[in-house]
Amino acid sequence: MTLREAGVSQTGIRPRFAPIRNESPLTNPGSEFLAALMGSTGPLGAKVNELTALGVSTVYACVHYIAQIVSTLPLELYVQNGDSRTPAVGHPARRVMRTRPNPIMVSSDVRYALAFNQALHHNAYAQLVYDRAGRIAEIYPLRTRNVSMTMRGNFPRYTVTSDSGSKELGFDKILHLRGMSPDGLKGQGPISLCANLIGLAQALEDNSSRFFSNGSRPGMVYTAAPGVNLTEQQRNALKDQLNSAYQGVDNFFRTMVLEGGGKMEMTRSANDSSQFDEIAKRTHQQICQVFGVPPHKVGILDNATFSNIEQQQIQAVQDLFLPWCKRWEEAFAGALLLPSEQDNHYWKHNLNGLLRGDAAARFSAYSTGLQNGIYSINEVRGYEDLDPIEGGDTHVRQLNMADILATAAAPATMEPAV
Repeated sequence: MTLREAGVSQTGIRPRFAPIRNESPLTNPGSEFLAALMGSTGPLGAKVNELTALGVSTVYACVHYIAQIVSTLPLELYVQNGDSRTPAVGHPARRVMRTRPNPIMVSSDVRYALAFNQALHHNAYAQLVYDRAGRIAEIYPLRTRNVSMTMRGNFPRYTVTSDSGSKELGFDKILHLRGMSPDGLKGQGPISLCANLIGLAQALEDNSSRFFSNGSRPGMVYTAAPGVNLTEQQRNALKDQLNSAYQGVDNFFRTMVLEGGGKMEMTRSANDSSQFDEIAKRTHQQICQVFGVPPHKVGILDNATFSNIEQQQIQAVQDLFLPWCKRWEEAFAGALLLPSEQDNHYWKHNLNGLLRGDAAARFSAYSTGLQNGIYSINEVRGYEDLDPIEGGDTHVRQLNMADILATAAAPATMEPAV
């Protein structure tokens, strides 16, 4: 029997409750699961839900890009002591979030699942398991579609549904990460708000698949010779015969022979005359706008140049990942720290790796920082994953730099005339 099955946390202390299995509640579906399964229907008739939305390549790429970056960012818990800060080594919340959130997952697994659900639904949930001392012991991510939230008075309650049944948990047992939210309580994601856009992308990809499965030929109509009237049975038989003989990728380039003066005519325009490529390109760019992802990060390079890609990367950090990380840091502080610790402990993501330029740009910045006493040699070596050296913790500055006020207060001296 594993620790999880026995209800024992990694700390060896039995938690207050056993974690809920994260399964698809097919036998006992909740309202959120049914809504996620049924999805929304756009004006083109496309069904938009979690699975069909991820079938759109740009949606998949955007969600994966966000989750992959957020889940691998360095995350640290600091304790503030006056003007200095140090990593809170030995704190159970630091161990849980940085190394082993639960016996079967590593930190990047849990954070990827949370970022995945938050990017797609703007709601991400995790079940929190505490030890008897009230400290966090384990974290288990939950599928968003398996969790529903209701307000009881001034506090939210969460119902987690699985094949084994439903269980209601208080807000202190659930980590809830929100995205865009009109009320600050529950997020609203692109699947529901942008169903028309995602449905259009689905329709375009379906159109493309059907077009190429038909040998890249548009629809055709058969016209019988003048004076020839076919019965309904004859029309159906002829249609089935033509479809089976000439439709599909296996029937490319087959020669069609028509008898009795019949002829075939094109009934619809080809993709190039309906601006298919232009509409598809614009649709995928708009999906990138919805997720806030630079198009070149998902393979759309139409407006990308060597001169502006670096600026787009900086904008992505400032506009997408910085607010995202700030939300997570505040949520982690409220859910994973004791109230007595929240005044002098805080979480911090390190975004420097996303802003790293090429070697020339980095070392130019390091040189400026060293000359002005901002960095020590060992701090710079640490940024480059190099070991510290003896005497490298001293901060230095240029000899010709002095305190302006001290210089102004010094008495003026005149050199004797020669």
